[in-house]
Amino acid sequence: MRDSEHYLLFRLDSHRFAIEVGATERIIHAVEVTPLEGVPEVVLGIINVHGSIVPVYDLRRRFGIPAREIDITDQFLLARANQRTVALVTDAVLGVVQCPEGEDQAGRSGNRSALPLEDGPVPIHQLEQFLSADEEARLSAALAAMSATGTGAAARS
Repeated sequence: MRDSEHYLLFRLDSHRFAIEVGATERIIHAVEVTPLEGVPEVVLGIINVHGSIVPVYDLRRRFGIPAREIDITDQFLLARANQRTVALVTDAVLGVVQCPEGEDQAGRSGNRSALPLEDGPVPIHQLEQFLSADEEARLSAALAAMSATGTGAAARS
């Protein structure tokens, strides 16, 4: 058991969220997103990251935050979800925080649901739960169809 856990904080408008550092790969500047047909509405499209096609998740849609166009100052947080790398559109990545064991706010499943920070709790986002099983199947089918046809050249990061 670890003495503490580390979380990466990011911001959408005035809302802060966190994901486990272990799920993150890196942060890149926002790039143009290529639309992809047949994906769930919470998937904006795809990007090309060094030859790998990466779906882009729209956290605003999932969390009910007003939609807006991707800005040049936005950052894409590359992370692992359901055995694939995904890009999360964020307004800004705020940094890494450490949460000592026992100082979390546990959810019903026993997993952390929020970080208890001095200025208020920050929800922890579980990437494996971002898409429903149906949405995950639709995304996989759209990516497979794109690969089979060789279409969908995405913008490179």
